[in-house]
Amino acid sequence: MPADIPPATWPVLSALRMFLAVVVVCNHMSIFAAMPRPYEFLHSLSGVDAVLLFLFISGYSIAHSVTKEASGFYRRRWWRIMPVYWVCMIVAVVPYWMHGAGLHAPHFGIKLLGSARAFPYHLLPLDALRVPPLWSNPATWSLGVEVVLYALAPLLLRWRTPWVVAVMVVSAAWYAKTPWVDGHHWVFPMDTVLKFGWAWLAGFVYYRHSRALWAQLLPFLAWFEVTRYSLFHQPHGITMCLVFGVLIVALRYLPAVRSKAVPVLHWLGDVSYPLYLIHMPVMWIIWIACRSMSSNLYFAATIAAAVVIYHAVDLPARAAVKKLTYACQPRV
Repeated sequence: MPADIPPATWPVLSALRMFLAVVVVCNHMSIFAAMPRPYEFLHSLSGVDAVLLFLFISGYSIAHSVTKEASGFYRRRWWRIMPVYWVCMIVAVVPYWMHGAGLHAPHFGIKLLGSARAFPYHLLPLDALRVPPLWSNPATWSLGVEVVLYALAPLLLRWRTPWVVAVMVVSAAWYAKTPWVDGHHWVFPMDTVLKFGWAWLAGFVYYRHSRALWAQLLPFLAWFEVTRYSLFHQPHGITMCLVFGVLIVALRYLPAVRSKAVPVLHWLGDVSYPLYLIHMPVMWIIWIACRSMSSNLYFAATIAAAVVIYHAVDLPARAAVKKLTYACQPRV
């Protein structure tokens, strides 16, 4: 296990999380709005590739969390995920109340499918089990992948690295066999975990062996695997993945981020989670309410909603878990 974390690591990873969330937002915004620069460039970077890199960062961060403090890991994850998740899923029901299913978005033939009756299946983020999708918020599929891997993290910590790498290789091989997948193409329950888990496991293993020479290849695994998809659809995603790999490896040699910038970068990383979960419901609501095709409106509204949820829901939930953790500690 690494005895030290390079000083630039967490601020840079926070900034990367926000950047990747924005890439996903712009990919989905193209369904509703005209896409001038810079939105079109961000869209060209590929939302699927952004999710893969997001999973790598998640695996790295979870490896750190469960290694540093295994006690209370599940409780911390629950309070970190669920309050924001519940709020965003409640908002995801609103488009069905406003219009009902069957509404077409202006681009790519995307349709609001399903119904609000799917909401009870999403009280927990278990999309990986193939619960009925709530199509006003399809981005939850990747959270379902992460939740399964969160649950396995303490077990993976006890596994020897060759076993974890073996699982990662099997997952990567399955993804390479069927690289492009969405909710329509799930083959069996947990199929998404098998297809995309390799990216999360790469981050998990990289944390444990970040100083080993062979491990320097792991941040580039995403670049290698996604080429089969990105090469023909959104080739700039390959460039994004390559730059990501270089940056992750370079973190060990980069100077510490200036102290004044650190809180801002961490704030951006924290806001990226509600942004990822709320942007699609907000876009559907805007389209139903005013049929706007203004990319600036969609982008500003999703950012504003994410900031509100972060400060009104996420921060109080974090304070609550800290208070609960303190109350549960034995008094000396």
